[in-house]
Amino acid sequence: MSDKQLLVYYLNKKVTVITADGRNLVGKLKGFDNKINLILKDTQERIFSEKESLKEVSVGLMLIKGEMLMEMSTYHGGVQDEYGD
Repeated sequence: MSDKQLLVYYLNKKVTVITADGRNLVGKLKGFDNKINLILKDTQERIFSEKESLKEVSVGLMLIKGEMLMEMSTYHGGVQDEYGD
């Protein structure tokens, strides 16, 4: 199965993305291109800290360059799930 075929499965689903710089993002996958650049809608950045509790920052619409994508999976909830899907 090609990368594109895998990404089609995730379209319009809530996903969690880990980027090469260590960011943890949760949002709805709205699109992608042949370079695996991703468009996420209603994106939240999840910031973890040893000193503080989980912090979620609303980012909104976000473009993630394919070269920055390290991992992506469907989002199954977590500490705070505000999406209601």
